[in-house]
Amino acid sequence: MSLTKVKNVLHELVEIHQKLLKLAIKKTDYIKKNEMKSLEQLVREETKWAQRLKVAEMVRMREVQAFLEGVNKPLLNPTMKDVLGTVGKEEAAELMQLQEQLLPLIIEMKRVNDHNKELLEESMSYIQLSMDLLSPQLTDMQYQRNQEAIPTYDNHTRSIFDSKA
Repeated sequence: MSLTKVKNVLHELVEIHQKLLKLAIKKTDYIKKNEMKSLEQLVREETKWAQRLKVAEMVRMREVQAFLEGVNKPLLNPTMKDVLGTVGKEEAAELMQLQEQLLPLIIEMKRVNDHNKELLEESMSYIQLSMDLLSPQLTDMQYQRNQEAIPTYDNHTRSIFDSKA
């Protein structure tokens, strides 16, 4: 198995992560501007790209395993470090370059998505607060008698019906 397929998959992963990062940045703008319809469309598009990422990652794992089996070093869960140990310096440098492109994209995408999550949670808290302020508490609006004003009758007191004739 050639290393070319592994490199191609890594290039594809870089492209997918770049697209997902752009979508995450757009999502931040839509959340800040409260553009819900645009945000909804963006989330649909992001879901499609996330699915592509999942497929590309599965292909990467399969190709790396196939490559390592081809050089008689089969592993159950191979990593890039395992691949780098089996290739020449020139190929290793190219793989490292792809890995160095991918890692900052993943870190930045995580940072932006965490920020988006915080913005959404803050927005939901604001909405909940607004709803709480706008909807009155039912117990406060109902008439209740003052409990101290209600006379209590003991066994020793007589009412009208208990009076002697």
